Amino acid sequence: MNMLTSNEVARLDGSNPEFERATPFAKMADGFAGNVVAYTLDKSAAPFSAAAVEVFTAPYAMRIIDAIALAQADSTNGTVKVMKGTDEICTPLVCAANGVPSHIVAGSTATNKARMVLAAGDKINVQAAGGSAENIRAITTIICQRL
Repeated sequence: MNMLTSNEVARLDGSNPEFERATPFAKMADGFAGNVVAYTLDKSAAPFSAAAVEVFTAPYAMRIIDAIALAQADSTNGTVKVMKGTDEICTPLVCAANGVPSHIVAGSTATNKARMVLAAGDKINVQAAGGSAENIRAITTIICQRL
């Protein structure tokens, strides 16, 4: 993902007298902090394995504000762990009933609050937990806010 930094925006705005009047990159600069972005891993056709699967690498500092797993198959006791590297950031998301979404449970992340803040380069992974990994299928979405 290529994003302009605020320094690059200022340089581009000042690089041409026409830009100085029009400031075409000003709207980009205004939106740098607070943008919300979502990353999705679709494991609906192929099941999870027992190994962790990377969803994304943080391109800049951000905070995870929600994680959603939309089950794509029935799997008794099926869950998916959301992890910053190898550290869980919340209780596992339930993936037991086909078509039923599961969010981060309110209060379950209080002790792991610091893990929900990401620096550029941090990796977010998901991994099958409860049930049989070969039966767990889900579309996992991680929603983040740029800091």
